[in-house]
Amino acid sequence: TMADLYKGQLVILEGVEKKEVSALSKPIDRIEEAASIRFLGNNKQKVGILVNFPEDVFLPDKHLQFLTKILEACKMNLGDVAILNHATQKVGITELRPLWQPSALLLFGITPEEFGLPINFPEFKSQAYDGVIYFTFPPLEVLNQDSENGKILKSKLWVCLKKLFNI
Repeated sequence: TMADLYKGQLVILEGVEKKEVSALSKPIDRIEEAASIRFLGNNKQKVGILVNFPEDVFLPDKHLQFLTKILEACKMNLGDVAILNHATQKVGITELRPLWQPSALLLFGITPEEFGLPINFPEFKSQAYDGVIYFTFPPLEVLNQDSENGKILKSKLWVCLKKLFNI
């Protein structure tokens, strides 16, 4: 059975209270803490993506497919990033930084102020701050359009990502 294959593996379920895992070592506490912030992806490349979709757990399929295509063009996949829906989890940089240890954070439809940054900067301009490279972009639903404006915004996004990922 599947359970036999993974015998002895640590599985942390959302909602597990700390007292239930108190016998575990200190690094496990950190994993449990990370488990309380729900995100999509494995964060292998330490790239965080924040989106803003109040009606969805993460983001609508249409926009997930769009992001997947963008990542493929950047020679990455969902395993390389961590996607958090800021609308459903109002997490700031002070909570995310120790858990994700990001090298870059891409904010789609979220201002630096909403994310708890003490600086402000325009969309499509990189901003290095405290060891992390930040970009703010329009919301995915604005970028992911077949209109002339959508095409212009996608090309501006691509220019930023090529620079960020040395493509």
